[in-house]
Amino acid sequence: MDPDDDTGVESAVGYLKAEMRTPGDMLYVQSWAEEPTRLYVRLDRWDGTPIRYGHTGLPCCKRVSESRPVDATQERTYVLDDFRHLIGNGPQGDLWLLFRAFELRDGIDDDKKIIMDSLSAAGCREELERQFGSVVVDRFHCTKANPPS
Repeated sequence: MDPDDDTGVESAVGYLKAEMRTPGDMLYVQSWAEEPTRLYVRLDRWDGTPIRYGHTGLPCCKRVSESRPVDATQERTYVLDDFRHLIGNGPQGDLWLLFRAFELRDGIDDDKKIIMDSLSAAGCREELERQFGSVVVDRFHCTKANPPS
């Protein structure tokens, strides 16, 4: 795969397939990348991988409406509630995140910062950040003593 030939999702999925340890690791995909990620996971025959698709990230990217809070405190709670619901106590191994590598507009792309700040506050270590075109992959290591919060 040539990272210059796609928006980055295809290259990121190929990289993740090669690097993620299964069973053990988990992938969280921001909602805007759900459809292309599902496509490349299927094309790459990457079955059985624990992938969780976020439900936040509008107004840009989902086909359903999102009642996103405007207040920053409520927005943080809203994003983290969705994230926690999807990942539970976290994986046995590493937690990988796939997000857009750039902001479309101020104020609507805070999900990554909210989630990464929460992981850091829980004592999870960011061990890698790698960009593929318009997407970025981050890897966090969280111990069971410090699950994502």
